[in-house]
Amino acid sequence: MRAEGRMQPAGLAIWEARRREAAPYTHEQQGPLELPAVYAAQLAASPAATAFWGQATRSYRRVCVNWVLTAKQESTRDRRMATLVEDSAAGRLIPSQRYGAAPAWVERAAAAAAAVR
Repeated sequence: MRAEGRMQPAGLAIWEARRREAAPYTHEQQGPLELPAVYAAQLAASPAATAFWGQATRSYRRVCVNWVLTAKQESTRDRRMATLVEDSAAGRLIPSQRYGAAPAWVERAAAAAAAVR
């Protein structure tokens, strides 16, 4: 998981002691990471969001699903899902992914979303 010699002892201790069941990293999730049926229906209800989601990379979709599902409260999960649908329909990345230059696929996905609006 790590490059030998790149982490300091304190960082290694924290890495080994982390609670894997509490909001694990997306790359540590085993198997498919998918939206529950209720949330998938919310996404499917918006043609523009569905078009954007269909063009998104697998890793971006996993980040989004993990972001929605790791919220502790149902109200937060619902709010995050609404943000995901709204941002996807608008051709935007979710807030945590808006940094640096946008990946090339975002332009294609935004065009797909705009085509069905």
